[in-house]
Amino acid sequence: MGQLLVEAAARETQIATVRSLAELIGLGVRTFQSRCKSAGTSGKACLDFTRCLRIVLCTEFWDPVAAIAAHYRDGRTIARVEQRGYLFQNSKRPEALTFIQCQQFIQAEAILRDARLAIVALGLRTPSPDKAHLETNQTARSARTIRSQC
Repeated sequence: MGQLLVEAAARETQIATVRSLAELIGLGVRTFQSRCKSAGTSGKACLDFTRCLRIVLCTEFWDPVAAIAAHYRDGRTIARVEQRGYLFQNSKRPEALTFIQCQQFIQAEAILRDARLAIVALGLRTPSPDKAHLETNQTARSARTIRSQC
């Protein structure tokens, strides 16, 4: 499941709903929700995770407030995403592995492990200007030490 979410985040297709996320990764919405539930999370949590990971990976200029506002309209929802998404912890863009480890949308370790492996396998890096690049040889060390940074 984690690999599918990372692949969806890396695509340019807009993800507006749980249904559109399910379709993007090639599943029916009920099948997607069932897989999420059996993995220990919800479709909505996967949607929020994927949207925020896309912000980390794909936005050219680091302005998470504008990026979140483009996806969410309700002020309470924006506040929840800001709180749980680990996008506002400092002024710099987090590395993809740091985001995956510190976000609070998905807690299922199997999904997070698959997502970390997919980030490395796909060679995804956070864009420059922040110079926050993912170093593939630091994956094992990062997985152990990033949690202490959250």
